Amino acid sequence: MDDQEFARRRQAFGQAVDVYDRTRPTYPDDAVAWCLDDPTEPLTVADLGAGTGKLTAVLLAAGHRVVAVEPDESMLARLVDHLGDDPALEVHGGSAEDLPLEDDSLDAVVAGQAWHWFDQEAVGREVARVLRPGGTVAAVWNSRDESVDWVERWSAIAEEQAHPTGRKLLTADDGPTFGSAFTDRQTATFQHGHELALPDDLVALAASRSWTIALDDERRAVLLDAIRRLAEDHPSLAGRTRVAMPYVVECHRARRRTARGA
Repeated sequence: MDDQEFARRRQAFGQAVDVYDRTRPTYPDDAVAWCLDDPTEPLTVADLGAGTGKLTAVLLAAGHRVVAVEPDESMLARLVDHLGDDPALEVHGGSAEDLPLEDDSLDAVVAGQAWHWFDQEAVGREVARVLRPGGTVAAVWNSRDESVDWVERWSAIAEEQAHPTGRKLLTADDGPTFGSAFTDRQTATFQHGHELALPDDLVALAASRSWTIALDDERRAVLLDAIRRLAEDHPSLAGRTRVAMPYVVECHRARRRTARGA
């Protein structure tokens, strides 16, 4: 995809903020603790591409001070609606590639379901700038567990319509490029699930994806109708009113080199 198309899709989520907020999963506590290198004291953490606050909420609940950075006004407004009364939260509109934050001001930087939307070189430089030497950076993805048959079918339907050329963004499998300022890179996986109402939430989850938002009306309708039929007809889903979408939580972390000139 060219740069113009990439930018359009990166900015598409605000058009589906309600379904995104309702159907996208949160993050398990043990995965978030691992991303922060299992701290024993509260940290000052930036959440880049914070969206509606899925990851921000987990960080706040764990007792950390959180700086949420999100470029989309609609997504940021929903985050503030949910979490804005928490005195441990600081909120900024802005991009990960040009952070409105001071040098050496953070203990950790995290990004949930967002690192693939960043300019890899630019975000690496910015994170290195705002992190204190020795601080932690982490990228985490909730990846659908496609070892489950109905989940594999859901993904196949979505990919057939929304990825007709098979071209994809950087994914959890590729892993983030943190840059030369970081060392001690590690990965870990965790299990997680997010409960959805059938069939509506399973359809809405598909509707919340940037690829689906970018489709023309006819192709979007075909995709969403196929997802609805899956929810109504698949033996593991037919007749049910709720289901847990299973996720494998894929985490990547690294440490800022202690030498500032590195």
